[in-house]
Amino acid sequence: LVSIDISTNAAKIAFKNIESITKGHNFNVCIGDLVKAIKGPIDLIAANLPYIPTGRIPKLQKEIVLYEPKTALDGGVQGIEVITRLINQSTRILKPSGAIFLEIDPGQTHIIENELHYLFPKHTINIVKDLSGQERILSVTKL
Repeated sequence: LVSIDISTNAAKIAFKNIESITKGHNFNVCIGDLVKAIKGPIDLIAANLPYIPTGRIPKLQKEIVLYEPKTALDGGVQGIEVITRLINQSTRILKPSGAIFLEIDPGQTHIIENELHYLFPKHTINIVKDLSGQERILSVTKL
């Protein structure tokens, strides 16, 4: 398993947490931009990427804006820029039978879904609702 984060601080915290649970067996933590450095092939990508449109960030709850780094929130103008980069990078490394799971904003579902259908035509695209009934998780699987 490999955990990747663009933030050095987040990667250090992830490493400490993983080390305490797994004692370092079969798990690596890397600092990098999405999956660029991964040579592949890989079986699974699970990501909780920034998906909030830049213009909506100042309107978020005060607790979120004050305590979350902007890089963890800002998904670009439409909110899908980081997700789109990951999807495009994953075409190079994901095994033909591989899967992707992404947390998304409910308003982005159809845009991202269309991109995935184009890039992964032989995979099944599903949307899973969260506990409040919002379309929140997008899965790409090959059954």
